[in-house]
Amino acid sequence: MLHGLVLSGGESRRMGQDKGLLITDQKPWVVRAARLLESLYLPVTVVVREAQLESYSELIQPPFELITDADLPVGGPLKGMLSAHQHHPDRDWLVLPCDMPDMTAGILSNLIDFYKANPDCTAWAFRDEARWQPLPGIYSAQLLAHLLEKLQEGELKHSGLKQILEEGYTGEMPVMEDFQSAFQNYNSPSDLEGRSD
Repeated sequence: MLHGLVLSGGESRRMGQDKGLLITDQKPWVVRAARLLESLYLPVTVVVREAQLESYSELIQPPFELITDADLPVGGPLKGMLSAHQHHPDRDWLVLPCDMPDMTAGILSNLIDFYKANPDCTAWAFRDEARWQPLPGIYSAQLLAHLLEKLQEGELKHSGLKQILEEGYTGEMPVMEDFQSAFQNYNSPSDLEGRSD
């Protein structure tokens, strides 16, 4: 069963403030991401660090689910994904980071259609020329269970999503040139310059 997962547990060091709490169109980015996934008729979970729980619990209310990172020896997006997998080990996840506010429902809907049409893959992601765009992407319960087992056994060689996609049985969707700007991650104040709210 496919569910939506918003990653909002990063340290936001380069931005200098919590990216999930940045505002566009009077909505925090984390809420925009959750509502975007909800618009695709997906149940939505948001994952944050323990230190963020108080500020996010006011924003993320039912029907959205709010969880915190598990104590796992890994960082980056994979930590949030494996934390969600531990909560719900039977779910496939459409994973969207909070810092992609230009992502569209149309792009995500195309990815969901691709996922449904290619059930034998273990992940489904966009590829831009020779480079993976690992997020947004769909990651199966099967793949996440495998990665968690490798991590717990101390045998996980790569925690970067690009390497994981390269090594797994990944369905590949091309990034259409007209939509490349939607994949922009905003990591620093300079990234925000010139962006219209």
